[in-house]
Amino acid sequence: SGVGGGGGVGVGGGGDAVGGGGGGARGSAAGANAAPLKVEFRKFDASQQTFVPPGEAQNNSTNRFGTGPSDNVYEETRTVKLDCPQSLVGKIIGKGGETIKGLASTTGAKVIIDQMSMADGEPRKIVITGTNTQIEKVSKMCEDIMNGPHGTVSAVQAAQPGAIVVNVECPKECVGRVIGRGGETIKGIQLATGARAQIDQTCTPCLVIISGDPQYVNVCQQVVVEIINGGSVAQFNDLARQQMMGGGGMMMMGGGGGGQSQQQQQLYQQQQYAMQQAMIAQQQQYYQQQQQQQQMFHQTAHPSQQQQQQQQFQQRNVNGNNNVPPRPPVPNQQQQYSGINNNNNQRAENRIYRQQGQTIVNGGASSRPPMPPPPTQSVAPSSSSSSSYNEDEEDYSAPQNTGPTALRDILLEKRIVMQSYTPGQHREMCPQCNGGSGGERSLAVRIEPGGRQAVYVCHRATCEWSGAADLDFVPGKAKGSSSAQGGKSSSSNTATNTNTNNQRTILKKPNLPKPEDLKRVGPGALDESAKPWAEMIEERGISLEVAERNGVAVQSVFSPIEGKHVDALVFPYVRDGQIVNAKYRGPNKSFWQVKGAEKVLYGLDDCIDCEEIIIVEGEFDKLAFEEAGYTNVVSVPDGAPGKVKEGDVPNPEDDKKYEYLWNCRAQLDTVKRFVIATDSDGPGKALAEELARRLGKERCFTVNWPEGCKDANETLQSGGVELIRDSISSAEGFPLRGLFKFADFSGDIEQYFNMDAGSELRGVSTGWRSVDKHYRVVPGELTVVTGVPNSGKSEWVDALMSNLAVQHGWTFALCSLENKVHEHARKLVEKYVGEPWFDTTTYAKGAQRMNPQTMKRGMRWLNDHFVLIRHEDDELPSVDWILGLARAAVLRHGIRGLLIDPYNELDHKRPTGQTETEYVSQMLTRIKRFAQHYDVHVWFVAHPRQLHNWKGEMPGLYDISGSAHFINKCDNGIVIHRNRDEKMGSLREVTVNLAKVRNKVAGSIGDPKLEYNVRNGRYEDLPEDAAQNTNNNANKQ
Repeated sequence: SGVGGGGGVGVGGGGDAVGGGGGGARGSAAGANAAPLKVEFRKFDASQQTFVPPGEAQNNSTNRFGTGPSDNVYEETRTVKLDCPQSLVGKIIGKGGETIKGLASTTGAKVIIDQMSMADGEPRKIVITGTNTQIEKVSKMCEDIMNGPHGTVSAVQAAQPGAIVVNVECPKECVGRVIGRGGETIKGIQLATGARAQIDQTCTPCLVIISGDPQYVNVCQQVVVEIINGGSVAQFNDLARQQMMGGGGMMMMGGGGGGQSQQQQQLYQQQQYAMQQAMIAQQQQYYQQQQQQQQMFHQTAHPSQQQQQQQQFQQRNVNGNNNVPPRPPVPNQQQQYSGINNNNNQRAENRIYRQQGQTIVNGGASSRPPMPPPPTQSVAPSSSSSSSYNEDEEDYSAPQNTGPTALRDILLEKRIVMQSYTPGQHREMCPQCNGGSGGERSLAVRIEPGGRQAVYVCHRATCEWSGAADLDFVPGKAKGSSSAQGGKSSSSNTATNTNTNNQRTILKKPNLPKPEDLKRVGPGALDESAKPWAEMIEERGISLEVAERNGVAVQSVFSPIEGKHVDALVFPYVRDGQIVNAKYRGPNKSFWQVKGAEKVLYGLDDCIDCEEIIIVEGEFDKLAFEEAGYTNVVSVPDGAPGKVKEGDVPNPEDDKKYEYLWNCRAQLDTVKRFVIATDSDGPGKALAEELARRLGKERCFTVNWPEGCKDANETLQSGGVELIRDSISSAEGFPLRGLFKFADFSGDIEQYFNMDAGSELRGVSTGWRSVDKHYRVVPGELTVVTGVPNSGKSEWVDALMSNLAVQHGWTFALCSLENKVHEHARKLVEKYVGEPWFDTTTYAKGAQRMNPQTMKRGMRWLNDHFVLIRHEDDELPSVDWILGLARAAVLRHGIRGLLIDPYNELDHKRPTGQTETEYVSQMLTRIKRFAQHYDVHVWFVAHPRQLHNWKGEMPGLYDISGSAHFINKCDNGIVIHRNRDEKMGSLREVTVNLAKVRNKVAGSIGDPKLEYNVRNGRYEDLPEDAAQNTNNNANKQ
C-alpha cells in the first residue's frame, strides 16, 4: 500500500504505510523524516479482512489492488477510452469524486473523464490507464455502474475479494441523519464497524450501500437501521472527530503518522493486527451471546411466532430491506474505544447531571441514576445453571436494578434529562448540540398522555436531532412487558443488590409470605388469631371490607424484635399483582419488614394511571382515606426521619432511605399532583419536605390536619370522613421560592389601603409645588433622567436629593462619574446653605461667599446624608459593581436613594452575540430588582444620542442613546430642558418634562417649570407657584 502520511486506505493514504508524511500518489516519497525504504506489498486476506503479521508478508503476497503477485507490479501498461453518456457522468464520478476514486483504488488503474473536447450532448470519454487486467476490471465495473439502477457504489465495492454488498433503504428525510454534518456520522459509522458505507440518492427511497466483510457489514447494517429509526449518532460523530484530529486512517487499518522509524511502524502494524483480531473475536462472542439469548427467549415465548419473526428478520438482511428491528448494541465498543467513549460519557454526565434543581423522580440529582442493563447485553446463564435452577433454593438470580422500566430510563439512555416527565410539552437542553453557543433549551419533547411514549426534536437549524421513545417497544422485551399498567414486572420478588457475577446478581431470596400462610381479616368468620386484629381495626374506624380489599391479613411469623413466633398483622406490598414485600405489626406495636425484599409504596397498584396521588405516613392512614372514598393513596414503607437532611438530594443509588421512590419511578413520573398527607408532628413535616424535594415541589401540596389530630386515622376517628374530605379539599401548594399568592402579602396590601396622605407609599414631596403635582418620589422605583448637554440634568437631580435630605432625612449613594469629588461637594453644600462657595463675578454676581463656619456646617450635613461610590483605579465601573456597593451602603448607611450618572461612563462589556438593546434591557432589569428589593429609589442619568440639525427643541426619551428600553423599563422618565431663547422667556427657566409616570397614585404626565438660581445652584418655583405656595401655608397657619 501507499508510502506517505495522510488518512484512509486509498492510494497514497498511508493506512499501513512505512514512514508517515504528507500523502501523495502510490510510490511517492517516503515521508518527511523517514529513511529511504524499499516499496513492499503486505499480504491482505480480503476474505477475513485481516493483515498477515509483519514478517510473514514477504511470501507470495498479493497487492491491495488485486493485480496479482507483487513480482508482476511492473507489467506493461496501456491506455483505452470508453464512451459514457453525458447524463451518466455524474454516476461515474460520484459525490466528491468518491466513485471514480474507488474505481482507481480498487483496481490500481488510473481513471479520468475527458469532458473538455466534447460538444454538448455527445458522449464523454472515460480514459483508463493500466495493465490489461486492470483495464478489463474497470471497464466491467463502469458498465455495471452505467447499466445498473443502483450500481454506483455497489459495483465498485463488490469487486473486492471476499466482500459482500447489502443495500438498506433510507427515506430521503433521514439521509441527513445518516450522513451527518460534514459527513462525520457516516465516517464514524465506517470507523466503528469496519465496513464501507455510501449513499445513493439517485433513487427513491435512497440506498445506503454497505460493503466489506460479512461480519462487518451485518454490524454496520444494524447501526444504520437504528440511526434511521431515530437512534443516537453522538458516539459516531465523536469517533469521526477523534479520527480527524489523529493521524487518519480507517479503524484498525491505521493512519499515517509523520516521520517514524521502520521499527516503530512495524510495532504499529502489529498493534493494528492485534486490534483487528480482537474485534473479530469480540464479534464472534457477541453473536454467540445473541444465539444463546434467542434460545432462552424461545423457551419462554411463542416458539412458532418467534421462529417466523427470526426468518423474516434474516430475509430482510439478505434483501437489504430497511424495515429491521432496532439493532442490539455493537459488542464491546467501549473496550475498543474506551478512551473516547469514557471521556464522552463523562462529559455528558457532567453536563446533564450537574444541573441544579433536579430531583430523583424528576431528573436525578448530581450523577446518573442506575440504569437497567439492556437485555441484549446481559450474559445468558449456562445450560447447567439454567437446568439446575430451583425456585425453592435460597439463592436466585435477579436484574441488577429494581422497578419496571420507565420512560425516563429510555430518555436517559439517549442523554435526555428532563425536569418533569408528566404528559405534555417540555423544553430541555439538546444533548447533541448542547443548545449551541447560547445554551438554549432547543429540544422540544412531547410526552403523550399515559406517559408511555415521547417524541422529541431539536429546533436548532444546525442540529434538528429527532426521535422517539416508546415503553411498548423497548429493544429486548415483548410489547407491553415490564409496564406500570399490566404485565409482570421483571423485577418482582427481587431485592437490593448484594454482589454480581457475569452481569447477574446473586441475591438472598426474601422470605415473602405465602398465600396459604395468611389468615384473612375481613367480614364473616375469622380465624381465632385474626379476631383481635379485626377488633383493633374496627376500633380505628376502618371497616373490615376496606381491610380485606387492601390485603390485610394475619400470619404466624418469627418476630426479630421479640425473638419468637407471634401472630402478626400483615400489610402486603403489591406491584403488578405480585407481593414484593410485606410489613408486619406485632402485638406490642413492633414493626418489621421482610429482609432483603424490594422497597415500594403500599397501595401502588391502586394508583395506576392516576393524575393525583395522596401520600401518607402509615398503612392505617391509607385505610382511613379509603373509608373517606379515596383509593388513590399510597403509604411509605419506612416511616418518617427525625429531621430534614441538610445538603442536596443524594444520588438515587445512594438514597437508600427513599429508594422506594426510585423503584416506583414508572408510576410516579407521570403524576401531575401529589398531596402529601403525612403526620403533623416534627418527623412527619420532615418526611413531607424530603418527599417534596424528590418529587418536585411544584407538583406537591400539603395537608394541614385539624387541631388535635395528628394524621388521617385520628381525623377519621375524631370527625369522620367529612373532616378528611375537608382537609384534602383545603390542601395548599408546597411553598416554592419566588412563587406567592396575594394572600401572602395581605398585611402589606391592607397597610397600603389604610395609609395616610403623608405615607411614603404615595411618594414624598420633591420640595417644589409645581413638580409635586406630577412627580413624587416613591421608594423602590427607577427614574431615568435625560436632556441635552448643559441643560442642568445632573444639577437638578442634586437639588432634588438635597431637598429630600433636608425635608425627609433621606441618605443617598452617589456614583457621579463626571464630577470631581471637591466639585460635587461644592455644588451640594451650596444648595444646602444657599450661599456661593466662592466670591467671584463668574456666577456669584457679587454675592458674599459662605464663611468657614457655614462651610463646615454644610460638610457635616453632606457627610451625614451622602456616601460616594467611586472606582479607585483607571478602569470603568460596571453596573454590577455599583449595585454590589449600593447593597453594602443599604446595610451600613441605610441609604434611600442611589444616583448613577451617566450611563455612557460605565463599563459595558457585552457577551459575544448580545446586542446593545438586549444588554440595556438586562441591565435595567437588574437595577429595578435592586430598587424593589431594598426599597431604594434609583436615578439613572443618560445622555441623548447626537441630534442632527438641532435647533434648541426639547429631546424625547426615545432619543436616549443606546435603546428604547430606557423608556420602556423605567417607572418615571424625565427630560430636563433649559430655555435658550430670550424671546421665549427667562434664560434661567428650566422645564421638568414628566414624559412617563407609571404609578398614577404618585404623579402624572406634565411639564412643570422651575427657575435656576445661578448663585447657589438651587431650583425654585416660578413666582406665581411660589406665591400660591406661600398663601396656602398662611391659610394652614
